[in-house]
Amino acid sequence: MRRFDEDSLIAALEQAPWPGQACFAAACAGRLANANAECGGGHVALIAAALDELCAFLLDGKPFDAKEAEDRLLAAMPDEEDEPGFAAALGEDALAAAAYAIRALGDDPARNGAWAARRAYDSVDRYVSRRLAVDHYTTAAERCIRSHPLTIREVERQQRDLIGIVAALRSARPDSLRRIVAQSRAENCLKEG
Repeated sequence: MRRFDEDSLIAALEQAPWPGQACFAAACAGRLANANAECGGGHVALIAAALDELCAFLLDGKPFDAKEAEDRLLAAMPDEEDEPGFAAALGEDALAAAAYAIRALGDDPARNGAWAARRAYDSVDRYVSRRLAVDHYTTAAERCIRSHPLTIREVERQQRDLIGIVAALRSARPDSLRRIVAQSRAENCLKEG
């Protein structure tokens, strides 16, 4: 069974050519942003705008003020004292994943790329836990969550994206890179299809 392995993902992202880490993180954040929008999470337009600007920079070389875009996302993050419901937690994960995607342009791109993927995976984990009515985690409950089709599907999508992005960058095929990022940004991490 495939499962999320942050250390292995960081190692793979460290081997990816630039800007593969940011492309990968944007793909993960895009799926999470779509789930957030569909579930009524917050800041849908803000997250979409930040990802659109990032992708325009990555794919078309358009000017991008990464610091300003990240600051907008971070300013929208809820206070840590708030106890969020599922939609609010999904919104926070989407904001954070988009911020990590932007940070993947700078220092420690592999770790920031993996953290964007972690936010998407954690949101799926939380959603599946709710669907399975898991109220406390046991080894058996964790096994059920990891083997759920949605959880497996998100890990497979992340693997697909990373392999495709690296191949597109190494072969200098910008149309392939554009297609991979667009496909991922059109998906929803809480849906199997």
